[in-house]
Amino acid sequence: MDKKYWENVAPRHNDEIFDVFANDRKGIIRSQIRKLAVKSHTAMDMGCAVGRWLPVLSKNFRKVVAVDISENYLQLARQKNKSLKNVEYIRAEIGNALLPACDFILCINAVMAPPADKRHSFLTSVSECLRKKGHLVLVVPSLESALFAEAMLSYWHFKDETTKELYKGDDAAEKLHNLKSGIFDLDSVPTKHYLKEEIKAILPHYGLSVMESKKIEYSWTTEFTAPPEWLKSPKPWDWMFVARKTKS
Repeated sequence: MDKKYWENVAPRHNDEIFDVFANDRKGIIRSQIRKLAVKSHTAMDMGCAVGRWLPVLSKNFRKVVAVDISENYLQLARQKNKSLKNVEYIRAEIGNALLPACDFILCINAVMAPPADKRHSFLTSVSECLRKKGHLVLVVPSLESALFAEAMLSYWHFKDETTKELYKGDDAAEKLHNLKSGIFDLDSVPTKHYLKEEIKAILPHYGLSVMESKKIEYSWTTEFTAPPEWLKSPKPWDWMFVARKTKS
């Protein structure tokens, strides 16, 4: 998922990219932003895409820095949020650019590249630009949820007396190998998913202490077309982590 990929996806964002803002129906992320916000502080949206979260950040912080790898995304974000006067837009490949210091970072489903070195560079950038005692709100795809959805899909077909192979075809071995590293396909795009304990173990290596973690639950329609009525709770989810910068 490089710059070219995101430049091409940007015009079709609403059709191809899952909308966390709209699907966080309990407003858990918005509530967390308000809880940690300080009016005199600077916030950053790392991987802002079309800028859905910028109005929330703009209202709660003195200044907001919107960062994305795609200029097309930044143009869409500017158009969508042209009334916001305290937002600065920066095109940068996070991990390969020097970003301004900030007190709060919002990062929603942006640390998803399959190569470990790219994820390391991204988290290094998070740590480097976040001031000491600053906060990170990090949302990532849940590996537990992805496996749970696969299990329920299998049960669904068993219950309805149909058959469904989870892995088949020429790329079956590759998919099973990727699974060991938490790489699941989202709309045919290999995407890193995380275990809860994995993030809790990783973030301290970047000077970030995990304060809490929560599930951002979604409807089963985000996983399946026309899910059966009996498929209720628990529902699929992303993980949200709140971390504090503890080391300079």
